[in-house]
Amino acid sequence: MKRFEDLLNELSILYRKNPFGWRVSIKKESRFANIFITDSKNIWQIKLDSIYKANPIGIGSNIGAYSENKNLFDTKTPYYGLRSIKNEDIQNMLINNDITYAKLLINEILNRPIVTIDDIQENDENYGFLSGPIHFSQESDKSFLSNNQKKLDKKLDDSLDKLLFRKGHEIEYL
Repeated sequence: MKRFEDLLNELSILYRKNPFGWRVSIKKESRFANIFITDSKNIWQIKLDSIYKANPIGIGSNIGAYSENKNLFDTKTPYYGLRSIKNEDIQNMLINNDITYAKLLINEILNRPIVTIDDIQENDENYGFLSGPIHFSQESDKSFLSNNQKKLDKKLDDSLDKLLFRKGHEIEYL
């Protein structure tokens, strides 16, 4: 198991080497969110105290091969990645306030090439970059997990509880 920050750094290095084929899925089944990330070879599970705060506390681990755990991802969701967007596109979307235009623009952006941070030119003021998409679900059952995954999920829950306690965060019990 690794701290969230360390695992994020590791995944960032892997993404820079090959940005194609990544998927991100967030499942909020219990108190903590599960983030599943794949590069189409391996899968990592990250358990976070909150996906809604700037500096979440988390812990994660490589949980195995993608080929054995494909069910963790919605394959209809396009690959995750950084994609360019023109500033004028954003302005047009805000001005038009039209859902049809927004859907067309989003589909067009998702068809753009995926790039890395290294590909982004800071000098180009006419472009920005979007990251995503991320598939989010609030499934209440963990039937998608094998017995080994259930044990790891419980271990990640317990480890995150201990980490939060050590950092002085209260743990709520009902």
